[in-house]
Amino acid sequence: MNMSICSSTDAELEVCCRKISDRISDLWFDINQIHTDMLNSSVTIPMSASKTDRCNLRLICTGVTCVDIEDPEQVVNYDVRKLRYIRRKHQIELWGNIPIRISLKLKMQWKLCLEAVSETGNQ
Repeated sequence: MNMSICSSTDAELEVCCRKISDRISDLWFDINQIHTDMLNSSVTIPMSASKTDRCNLRLICTGVTCVDIEDPEQVVNYDVRKLRYIRRKHQIELWGNIPIRISLKLKMQWKLCLEAVSETGNQ
């Protein structure tokens, strides 16, 4: 299962983020496995069905100018509550059921992908 959205109108972006949010809601991620590559303006968040499962999906965002993580609980594993596009801030926010918020400030051209990961760790 691969889903991809690219920048277009704000209304379309909000709808696409909701669709991806529906797919990743209640999946888990390890905060220490988040990969930020600011040289290439990208952020990758590996996700799995439970805290102990291997990563089977990757949320990848390119065109990122800034990453801000608010992590008041300081636990390692979080489950996703929602992903949304914030029009007035031109950013994507990922919220967890355990309090965490990851904000990705975006360039004008950006891309958001949800990719399946094979057993070998590749797409």
